[in-house]
Amino acid sequence: MAISKWCFPSNSGGDEQGLNNSLIETFNDSPIKSLAREIVQNSLDAALTGKQAIVEFKSFSLIRDAFPGCDELSNIMAKCQEFARNEKTVKFFEDAKKVLASDKIHFLRISDFNTKGLRGSDKERGTDWSNLVRSTGSSDKNGEKGGSFGIGKGAPFACSALRTVFYSTLDCEGKKASQGVSRLTSFKLGKFEDGSDDIAQGVGYFGIQEPHKILPNNEMLVLDESFKRETSGTDIYIAGLRENIYQDTNELQATIINEVLDGFIMAIWNEKLEVRVNSFVINKSTLPTIIEKFKDKLSSSTIMNFELLSKDVQWETIDISIANVKIGSLKLAISLRHDGNNKISMIRSTGMKILDKDKLCPTMRFVGIAVVEGKVLNERLIKLENPSHNKWEPKRFDPATSQKLLNTMYDLIKDKLNEFAEKTFSSTVDIEGAGEFLPDDISAGEEKQPTKKTEVINRIVNIEKKVKTKVDSVANLSTFEIGEDLREKVDSEGNIIEGTDEEGFMHHGGKSHGDGERDPEEVSFEEGDGNTGKKVVLVKAKHFRIFCIDKKNQFYRLIFTPNESSKKAYLAINKVAELSEKEAVKILSVKGIDNPTIIKNKVGYVELEEGLTKSIDVQIEGQDYCSMEVKIYAYKG
Repeated sequence: MAISKWCFPSNSGGDEQGLNNSLIETFNDSPIKSLAREIVQNSLDAALTGKQAIVEFKSFSLIRDAFPGCDELSNIMAKCQEFARNEKTVKFFEDAKKVLASDKIHFLRISDFNTKGLRGSDKERGTDWSNLVRSTGSSDKNGEKGGSFGIGKGAPFACSALRTVFYSTLDCEGKKASQGVSRLTSFKLGKFEDGSDDIAQGVGYFGIQEPHKILPNNEMLVLDESFKRETSGTDIYIAGLRENIYQDTNELQATIINEVLDGFIMAIWNEKLEVRVNSFVINKSTLPTIIEKFKDKLSSSTIMNFELLSKDVQWETIDISIANVKIGSLKLAISLRHDGNNKISMIRSTGMKILDKDKLCPTMRFVGIAVVEGKVLNERLIKLENPSHNKWEPKRFDPATSQKLLNTMYDLIKDKLNEFAEKTFSSTVDIEGAGEFLPDDISAGEEKQPTKKTEVINRIVNIEKKVKTKVDSVANLSTFEIGEDLREKVDSEGNIIEGTDEEGFMHHGGKSHGDGERDPEEVSFEEGDGNTGKKVVLVKAKHFRIFCIDKKNQFYRLIFTPNESSKKAYLAINKVAELSEKEAVKILSVKGIDNPTIIKNKVGYVELEEGLTKSIDVQIEGQDYCSMEVKIYAYKG
């Protein structure tokens, strides 16, 4: 039986390699988070048809004598240190030698099950084995699979104080293989016949050395005594786990679990994936327990997505087309929350989240998930992914068409959000979580009743008028894209924010009568009208939204629920500049008001009924989106 050893091939007069390896540096900022994401993605891609991929992370210690080729590798580290030209590299190898001299060396084993394993270990090129173990920046993945850059393999090395990883596999065809890889620096191997230095490449392999190549061992590698592989899959052993990673096992576990849940909760929910982190098992049935145990460590997005999936939520399908040809669809779920992050998690068909898309509907508090469905659409979007797989960047492939595709996707999601928003303003909705802040008995003048336990629901309910609602009459609109809407100038409790000009019922710049009344000649709608015997008041609204529905023709939709009734009311609309300077808009047309009268920036008349939602479309002069202030005035008396 051939004996495996460490071998660093000669660079044959080629480039010398230093410690700053881009394959590894890419993941140095958050090595464990990157590791979890890259490993789980690879295992999902390699899952056997119809099987749930299982990924296991297990930390353990190995006695020095059991470390494959420990003395050889330590001697090579010393040569690298001697060859080094800067202080950073010298220190790295000094620390690495100390790790290899320890009685016990810390390892992290990552194993997957119900997967194909690394096929092609007996071939030199173009196989699963060679792409992972023997190449850099190379990947044969295609279709709906991720990892097309071939640099994710650098994540395990970023977690190693030795930059050394061992691979072992039993593939679905029954072939076994194992090999070690160490990504160090160049060093002096010896001398050529002409007296010049023979310099080694920076990447070496632990395997069977032949005259012109290094072959893997055709047996599996067993380093963790508590583990024995009996079914197909891959084992990755990270040697010399970095001290800041292994010294706090609880933090290591929490970091892996957080990243797995953030990136793959949909795959777990759909039972495509199970992840084991030391003694913790994460699958669909254990999700509630894991979420509760690690909730202080998890991102709010992860928790909200889990709670969304746990509800009987309505999923909608949005067809996506290019040049009128359907290429796939988005499966969309939305839920209102008083603490919503206002983001839609964009998830690949495999169940991996790519990004949390924001700036879709700034004021409606919600959480949402959109799953990309269809082979063609998934393939197209994968071409736009950055190496970290957390963004879609149109410049990476056919920029013009790709940008149009992304715009189409996001605009269609905005349309659905706006449809959803309109429904919420036609009735009062108990936003998830808000119910706990409302009393069970709101009858005025009665004795306080014992608190009842109420169930928070996500359906239309009725709320009695006796609830005192703090509202605002001014809608402030920021519309940079179609569908983006207002931010009301109120705080989380509905109080008017200090510094706005809408304290009480007063209209900025006029004289006050103390009860909301304005001088009629200053706020009068009708030019030269004779309504001097009537007072004009500023009407507040319980809900007020305004958003662009047609950029080309500059149509904006106003949706509001007045808190008082009036037979005769009108609207005044102003543009608002960055320094709060106001400029009257020019209203061109109106929909939603019978026989409207338009005078400059005012339009009327409209009958108001307290609590009844009104929807009015207004066309204004101009070409660009703008921030706007809308006020409602009513004649009284």
